[in-house]
Order: sequence, then structure tokens, then C-alpha cells
Amino acid sequence: MSLLRILPLSVLLLAACSEPADNDVELGDLNPGPDCEEQCAAGYRWALEEALTDPVKCRGENDFARGCRQAVAFTKPL
Repeated sequence: MSLLRILPLSVLLLAACSEPADNDVELGDLNPGPDCEEQCAAGYRWALEEALTDPVKCRGENDFARGCRQAVAFTKPL
């Protein structure tokens, strides 16, 4: 095959393999829900900022920990 035939195919392949663009979503725009306010929402935002994937790091039985666990459950891969 000539270079002129391979070049467009190579460009298409590279474009298909590239990462999708990140959505510019601010962490403050993510809503933990109506039953999670103040300390719970602070725990939710903290877990998202730290990119936590393990609920064990959300220690305690207070509202902050509850919000943290909600965020981990939201972001945890299936």
C-alpha cells in the first residue's frame, strides 16, 4: 500500500484510540442529594476530591462519614 492510502487510516485509528475529553464538571456542582447537607455534603465533596474508591477510608458513624460513603458508592466501578 502506498503512503497516501495508509496515512488517512492511521489518523482515523489514532483518533479512535485517543482518550475522550474530560468534562469540565466542578466538584461543587455535584449534588449528594437532598438528605445530605452540611457535614454530609462536606464528606461527599472530600471523598470526590481525594478520588476515594474504598469506603473503609470513610471512618466513623457521623454525617461526614456518611457523605464520604455515598460518594464512594457513586464513583465505585461496577
